[in-house]
Amino acid sequence: DYDELLRQRKATTGITFGEHNTWKRQISGKSLTSELAVNPWKLHIPMQLLKNVKFGESGAKNVEWGDYSFESVILDGRQWHTAEFIDPNTSEVFRAGIGRHVDAKKKQGAFLSPSLDEAENRVANGKVYYHDQKVAKHAAAARAIDCYLYRDSGDFSTNQLCLEDPYKEGDAQEIDYDALAEARTN
Repeated sequence: DYDELLRQRKATTGITFGEHNTWKRQISGKSLTSELAVNPWKLHIPMQLLKNVKFGESGAKNVEWGDYSFESVILDGRQWHTAEFIDPNTSEVFRAGIGRHVDAKKKQGAFLSPSLDEAENRVANGKVYYHDQKVAKHAAAARAIDCYLYRDSGDFSTNQLCLEDPYKEGDAQEIDYDALAEARTN
């Protein structure tokens, strides 16, 4: 029966449904917000943070390559990549964002080089492209993390990873990247 299937899914994935039909994956009683309160250095490795905390270090549903989609283009004679993270539980899509400086102290060996805010990027056709495909994946994970943190707290995070504003599920909006670039330089 359907109710039994839901109970089994909840037992294997650890997903709980709360008000507004949103879900939160918790590990050892820790939410993404509480994990960052203890280990803020994880903000420097968005893909791992998303995989290990949001979806569980040893949970039944780990974030794999298949949860990202890629697009590559040639701009000014160079290849550029963008990525989208696809939430494996809701199918919501998070596009790569433009990295913002993270003030959290880095942990040796647990950071991107260059950091997401220093990585070379281009905006074309309303999407953010990076020269390195791995960085594009981190940028998509960072965008998802921003939105998850915003949904948990209802407020913009001081640890926001991307310049784009986070949004509630279903409220994604087109981004004016020209205005964002102008604000970034001021």
